Amino acid sequence: MHRENVKFCYTKQDGTVRHAVGTLTGYQHSFHRPYMPRPENTFVVYYDLEAKGWRTFHAENFLCVE
Repeated sequence: MHRENVKFCYTKQDGTVRHAVGTLTGYQHSFHRPYMPRPENTFVVYYDLEAKGWRTFHAENFLCVE
């Protein structure tokens, strides 16, 4: 996700499966710092190209890369 768009899916909090196309390429521009994941972080952050906004989901809910 750092350099390109990725198609993936995860389970949302309501139990439905979300298929998304996401990227991290605009992270530094939006948040004024480089993306630095931490081992204790339980969330995955990404820019949703379809919804045109930043989103997060629990890492344990990740299902697949398409």
